[in-house]
Amino acid sequence: MTPLTKRLTIALVISVALNLLFIGLVAGRGLRRHRGAERFGDARELEHTGKMLMRHHPALRAVFEKHRDDFAARRRAVASARIAVAEAVRHDPFDPAAVETAFTALRQETASSQKLIHDAVLEACKQAPPDARRALADGFLKHERGF
Repeated sequence: MTPLTKRLTIALVISVALNLLFIGLVAGRGLRRHRGAERFGDARELEHTGKMLMRHHPALRAVFEKHRDDFAARRRAVASARIAVAEAVRHDPFDPAAVETAFTALRQETASSQKLIHDAVLEACKQAPPDARRALADGFLKHERGF
């Protein structure tokens, strides 16, 4: 192998390695973004909302701290309801009524969580200056999350 061939081989190997690294980074970013989308509507969106509000107006931290235990309880309730749905779907023999009951409970828990989130955001917005509310609204639109 001549010195030129050796250098070209090394350059090719480095180029392939860098391309694979770049492709891996792009794929990882896409997967991370997709995983976040699965959490949409989950009680964790509350944390995102609270952090967004606190970033725009730190004095609002007290509103979210006041409800911290309620938020944790709602997350646990939604998680339990999801587990109940999964167990009902897995059960053999399959019982459609049990699955419907589990889904009904999950809808109720989800609605309860959303109400808590909405009430907390409203309470925080009542105390927020106009610029913080505008920033919050822009953040909701940017992340394609609804009120």
